[in-house]
Amino acid sequence: MLKRPLCLIAVFLLVLQAILVGGFEIAQGLKPSYLELNYREREKVSLIGKVYDREIKNSTQLLYLKSISSYHSDKVLIFLRNETFPEQNIKIGDTIEVFGRIDFFDVSRNQGNFNQKFYYQKQGICGQIRAERVGLISTQSDVNPREFFLVFKHAWQNRLIEELGDKYGGLLSAILLGERNSIGQETKNLFQKAGIGHILAISGLHMSFFGIGCYGLLRKTGASFLWAGLAVLILLILYTAMVGLSVSVIRALCMFAIRIGAEILGRNYDAINSLAISFLAVFSWRPLSIFDVGFLFSFAAVLSLILLRPVFKKILFSTKKQSVKDKIIIANLKMSLSVNLAINLMLFPILLYFYFEFPVYSILINMLLVSLMPIILGAGLIGSALLWIPFVGGNILQISKGILWFYETTCEFFLALPFSRMVTGQPKVWQIVVYYVCMLAFYLYFRRFQKEQKEINRPTRQKLQWKMAIFVFFMMMTLFPIHYFHKDLTVTMLDVGQGDGFFMRGPKGNTYLFDGGSSNVNAVGLYRITPFLSFQGVHSLDYVFVSHGDTDHHSGIEELLLNQKNGIKIKTLVLPAADSQDESLKMLAGLARAHGTRVSVIEAGQSLTEGNLEIYSLGPSKDYDLLSSNDSSMILSIRYGDFSMLFTGDIESNGEQVMVRQGLLEKHKVLKVAHHGSKTSSTEMFLAEVSPKVAFISAGIQNLYGHPHGDVVKRLKEQGIVIFNTQESGAVTIRSDGQKMKISTFLR
Repeated sequence: MLKRPLCLIAVFLLVLQAILVGGFEIAQGLKPSYLELNYREREKVSLIGKVYDREIKNSTQLLYLKSISSYHSDKVLIFLRNETFPEQNIKIGDTIEVFGRIDFFDVSRNQGNFNQKFYYQKQGICGQIRAERVGLISTQSDVNPREFFLVFKHAWQNRLIEELGDKYGGLLSAILLGERNSIGQETKNLFQKAGIGHILAISGLHMSFFGIGCYGLLRKTGASFLWAGLAVLILLILYTAMVGLSVSVIRALCMFAIRIGAEILGRNYDAINSLAISFLAVFSWRPLSIFDVGFLFSFAAVLSLILLRPVFKKILFSTKKQSVKDKIIIANLKMSLSVNLAINLMLFPILLYFYFEFPVYSILINMLLVSLMPIILGAGLIGSALLWIPFVGGNILQISKGILWFYETTCEFFLALPFSRMVTGQPKVWQIVVYYVCMLAFYLYFRRFQKEQKEINRPTRQKLQWKMAIFVFFMMMTLFPIHYFHKDLTVTMLDVGQGDGFFMRGPKGNTYLFDGGSSNVNAVGLYRITPFLSFQGVHSLDYVFVSHGDTDHHSGIEELLLNQKNGIKIKTLVLPAADSQDESLKMLAGLARAHGTRVSVIEAGQSLTEGNLEIYSLGPSKDYDLLSSNDSSMILSIRYGDFSMLFTGDIESNGEQVMVRQGLLEKHKVLKVAHHGSKTSSTEMFLAEVSPKVAFISAGIQNLYGHPHGDVVKRLKEQGIVIFNTQESGAVTIRSDGQKMKISTFLR
């Protein structure tokens, strides 16, 4: 007989939804909205809707609007800049008319990039409007609880920032109130890279602290199970309404409610069934949320505590009698180590799948830091409550600030140690499946000893520990990056918007980046280049080539240089010959040296080799006067067996003529079209000399320059050249074994 049918139902729904959305993409939540079907990007729209939520930021209000049109009910985000609407006082529940240009969310255009469209689709939001005009049609006369909580939370956040400053006040606001908008990106990255990013999100840890703490306090004062449970449950519901309905909060609230209900009714609490009921509640509320990393982390972490932690505790630790003092210390050590081992083992493939790297010292960091969270929460709550008493509340809040400083210092210390981050890239789905099958075998094998033997003698425990170590090692190896076994040459044209960026992995594993910048994508290095490189398992670039000094070819590289401490390290920056460098390139060279990157130049006639791979410089040549900065672009020829590719920077027709006249050009199978397909490049004479079979064009969607120009596209097609353009294809990858080549596009 099935003892836990709810668990089986939960697993069935999880697998079914994964197939529908992840495999065949036929879930209703992925269908285009009415606005997407009837309006073009940047088209002006007028929309009447009801505000169902809002966020308050420093210079902007963000309204969540649900259309109340009779023929559609799409949800959109409305951005109100405070300087444009200084007196606009819109509340949750108000009905407004908004006029402005609509933008639809972008899909990810490179491997590893954030899929903004899918993120908002999971919330039912289809687009965003930057308001040019807003009119209030009707206001809600009754007091709206959500509006009250929003104003209360914002006022609380401001007081914390006043007392502790922007950094630590923002951190404490995130921990207590779920307000992460005031945390700097650098601090977020630091905590995430160290493996404690979870403390910045309201989770079961917070709910347990507030719920169990208050429940225990009420019980000690003599309150009955019923009244103590109901009081705490109401308190947690109000807290949930204030911090927001995130998946982890709903999961924790459901499980706590079931636990309290079991105590009130005098029933045994079944953690697995409680987790299954919580899953069904979240699934019914927001089915697509099962693809949120927060959902997977929250449910997988709790599952690991239920299943794996008792196994680790049984196998790793003896139950010999100790003194009371030693017993308390060892019990805490057992708890902390077994909890962290269980959680890390369960979350390891999820972490690699979404973040492409693993913080090696995270178990130790979490053992040191998470135990201090109750003090941060307690001091934060008590200090906030006593701020009306001069010097009292503020001094108590300093306790939280001191611990947060310790958190920051500890993370910086461990990240500065050797091998602090293991960048593996994203594992394949089949690798993750194999990992969890091995974990199931691991659990079933060791669970037998946990059930059958109350006490395990020392020799048996040592044998079990060796077997456990072998199991864990084998599980880790199932996620080993398979790109280490590839001996082919791969070249990827990244979609960086209006700019250039090409990544290449050599046959022996060396990594190269040819340009990396954009004129229309903000923070292209942070949001497009770095995630792609991490997805590929790249922790350092052996060589980065910059063709010339235009910003759209090196803005992202500047970001990489500045963020090498916790990002992608650049070993060697390669620039054109010194007499071809403008002030921009000289500045880039100085920045590289200041951050520990070697700077080199490559002149015409020089080459770099990796086995059978050759990177040969064709220009710029010293033998002619360059007429423009674009004509001073570095020209590189890549050859690997029968495969060949020509990188042309932004060279224009004058530079092309000189290269043809001097006989520098040879035939290449693949051409990186110069200057994003500008009319001034890719002349007929040049194309005839290179005679490519395939052309790559990197250009932004609806860019201001009209790239690629129609004449260039026409010339390419007339010569029978197959064109791949980032505007339609996103990232494009070539893989070659030196004889054949295979081309794949990221977007279908």
